[in-house]
Amino acid sequence: MHEQEEHLDETVEDIETVRGTLDALDLGGTTEGTAAVERGIEQAKSDTMELFETQDSELETVQESSESSEREVLEQADAVDADLDRIHEAEERIGTSAARDGLDRASDAANQDREFLEGQEERARAAREASERAQQEFRRRAHGS
Repeated sequence: MHEQEEHLDETVEDIETVRGTLDALDLGGTTEGTAAVERGIEQAKSDTMELFETQDSELETVQESSESSEREVLEQADAVDADLDRIHEAEERIGTSAARDGLDRASDAANQDREFLEGQEERARAAREASERAQQEFRRRAHGS
């Protein structure tokens, strides 16, 4: 996502530069020359906006993929929680220390897996949310709002 954000930022800077250039021109030449200059700058702005829209769409696709991955991680975490519940239920019925020790190791492994999955989901969500905030700012800047 970060790479797409960098591309969007560069494109938005170009849009702002082109927009600012048009605003800064005196356009004091001939009618034909002035019209040609304006057309050229408007075309540059239009082409750059088209590039922005393409890049924006690509970032949206990456964010959707990230969100899908987040859901998958959450599903895995739910499965680990269900396994932990089953392990704890089994521990209540266990009579020997050998079986209890084995289930304790299984429980520890499941807890570590759960913690790992929680961290993965948190990092993915934070990155996606930061990307979405950046994208909104790029959109605001590109559309001159």
